[in-house]
Amino acid sequence: MACDTFIKIAQKCRRHFITIQLSESQPFVDEILTNINGIICHLEPHQVHTFYEAVGNMIAASVDVVQQTKLIEKYMQLPNDVWNTIISEAKKSVDCLKDPDVISNILNILKTNIRASKALGAPYVHQLTKIYQDMLHIYKVTSENINQAIRMNGPMVVKQRLIKSMMAVKEDTLILFGNYFSKANNIQQILDQFLTPLYTFVLIDYRDCHPDAREAEVLNMLAILITKLEDRLTNRIPEIFDLTFEHTLHMIDKNFEDYPDHRKNFYILLQSVTNVCFSALLALNATQFKLVYDSIMWALKHTMRTISELGLEILQIMLRKFQTCDPNAAQTFYQIYYLETMQHIFSVVAECSHTSGLTAHSQILANLFLIVEQGLIKVPLAPEVQDPSQNLPYVQQFMANLLKTAFPHLQDNQVKVIIEGFVTLDQDIAGFKEHLRDFLVQIREATGNDTADLYLEDREQTLKRAAEEKRKVQMSVPGMLNPHEIPEDMQD
Repeated sequence: MACDTFIKIAQKCRRHFITIQLSESQPFVDEILTNINGIICHLEPHQVHTFYEAVGNMIAASVDVVQQTKLIEKYMQLPNDVWNTIISEAKKSVDCLKDPDVISNILNILKTNIRASKALGAPYVHQLTKIYQDMLHIYKVTSENINQAIRMNGPMVVKQRLIKSMMAVKEDTLILFGNYFSKANNIQQILDQFLTPLYTFVLIDYRDCHPDAREAEVLNMLAILITKLEDRLTNRIPEIFDLTFEHTLHMIDKNFEDYPDHRKNFYILLQSVTNVCFSALLALNATQFKLVYDSIMWALKHTMRTISELGLEILQIMLRKFQTCDPNAAQTFYQIYYLETMQHIFSVVAECSHTSGLTAHSQILANLFLIVEQGLIKVPLAPEVQDPSQNLPYVQQFMANLLKTAFPHLQDNQVKVIIEGFVTLDQDIAGFKEHLRDFLVQIREATGNDTADLYLEDREQTLKRAAEEKRKVQMSVPGMLNPHEIPEDMQD
């Protein structure tokens, strides 16, 4: 409790701790760092981590780079001393990295660094550069030890305490890298100093690992890195795909449940690539792009809401990008994938388990109808279409046949009204959504299925808005919220 209070004070009054106050000879943070050993010696490990985050918040408030660098040196001295001792022992014999006590010490140091990086932000680079290479070497040796244990005892060995701790070392290393990359302000330093070793030690390890030894956090860390570096990383995307994409896809394409963390982070990675390195996707060969496309369609079919929503977001981004990218690439995409995408979306939206994404489904379908209605597709969508100007009637007939096949109880008149409504309302998303919902109600009522969940998304949005309004009122009245509920950006 005392540590939690201390971190709140540190966040709220951080500038006061690095400024010399009246009748003091040095900033109070210096006094804390001088006596840090005595302060933390009686704390539990998790309390030490909280303490380090609190002090890191104080140091982050310094605007004097020289002062800040000196404070960081002093701040990280204790964990660095223990770290250097471990590295010295490991250089004599890597077998020490199988010792549970050593692994426990490494985990504590990593967690301390994670909290420090969270608090310090970009200035944490002064600490990271000191331990980066050694961290990667420990990552590699630890991974080899895990794989060796799996080869000798089978995949179930990952549930043993020591192996779980080794897996945690890998995960925390990656979390630390992701924390720093997300807050870094020296992009060139990442490219020059951190990127190549990361490929050598982490991505190649991911490719070569037993699936049960692969860290899902690799994919999340890559997503953070790609979002930060944007198009500067475009030329390295093929390499990232070679080392991670197919290997992960083979882990998650058997069903909708296995490897849930890898599954989620796989789509987070694909989302970041689609969003900021779209030209890298256009540079893929036809087989590779088909794999990417199929993986997005696979996401839409998931009953796990997080995954299906990620798939919908990725598809929306992709469709927007194709409307502004190289026209030849866009027309090729439309010719191969337009009708298939339409078919996939309709098959998913008609399933009872996917109604939570009704707004996103409506946006995608409206966009698809609008693209063809406005004549943005300059190529025939099927061999029987001689003139691209006939794409819209063909799509309408295609959809009519699709609906009649899937829902034979629908009358021709009903199908005609449904299709005409989709075209008429393709620039009115709210109207399109209501029309789509009416269609779903018709088919649900005919099959005797409940229609209540078709309004679930709207109810959730209403409740969310009401909760936000309530919170705004509470935040405007002093004392209505507990201190720990107040956002950090309101604490100064």
